[in-house]
Amino acid sequence: MLMAEGTTPFWIEYVGVMCVHLVGAVMNGFLIVLYLFGGKHMLADRIDKIVLALLVVCCLWSVITNIRLFVELSHPDLAYLGPVTGATSSLVITLLIGINALLALERYFISRGTEQHVSAKYHIASMSFSGTICLIVLGVFVTSPSAGGTWPDARPQYFIWLATVLTGFSVASVVIVYSYASTFFFLAAQLKQAMSTQRVDKWRTVMQRRLLVNSIIMSVSLLFFYSPQIACFIVFGAKILSPTSPEGLTLTAWAFLILALDVIASPALIMYFLNPIKRYRTGSSSDSDDELELDDDY
Repeated sequence: MLMAEGTTPFWIEYVGVMCVHLVGAVMNGFLIVLYLFGGKHMLADRIDKIVLALLVVCCLWSVITNIRLFVELSHPDLAYLGPVTGATSSLVITLLIGINALLALERYFISRGTEQHVSAKYHIASMSFSGTICLIVLGVFVTSPSAGGTWPDARPQYFIWLATVLTGFSVASVVIVYSYASTFFFLAAQLKQAMSTQRVDKWRTVMQRRLLVNSIIMSVSLLFFYSPQIACFIVFGAKILSPTSPEGLTLTAWAFLILALDVIASPALIMYFLNPIKRYRTGSSSDSDDELELDDDY
């Protein structure tokens, strides 16, 4: 839905969001090139391939969103814009949350030294779940108009869409929070048992603090970026606010902007945790460092 030019929602969505996605496309595109053309060591581990998938989805989302917003501004009356907008938003949210769940699971299994063939079944189950959610979401938008570009207008499709999106978000959130929390407590216990020098207490405290901060960042970032969009779905679906009211348009615009910030936050967190630029320059894989750098790997 095209917002009135000059209004706050207009500036938030059609200026702020477009700028965010432009920066996101550049950042994610840069890291994608780094992973694809930086040598075999850049994709040596399964976690690297998961990270690459996350970057690709973020980059595609940024490119598609800017194209869509430009089309909305230049051709606001196109009939197919509503379903395309709604389907794109729901599919992107599902894919990004699903990939973040895969990343959390992989960190969980790495921390425990689980063999890849053992953990593979959990990854397959997670991907199958996300794939099913995507197919259902795509189906409801194909079979229903979407005047507002947020959800399907037909009531049966709307309730199917709402239940599907909320289920996917809830399950993935539980997986992500549990995986990172469990990883932190497990590694903290391992460190406590392994320390034996006089500097144990100080070193252990520093490492535990880093592990705690990193785990909290990965868990909270998901809730921060995606919860406002989910809240919009619930508020509008329950008719607490009308999506076409001034308040509804402003809420939608802010939720859209916060959600868009993930395309910048994801590559930034990847650079912070995995340091792909350093790996590219040194030619080392993520698990081949001589020293135990838990703050980089976990």
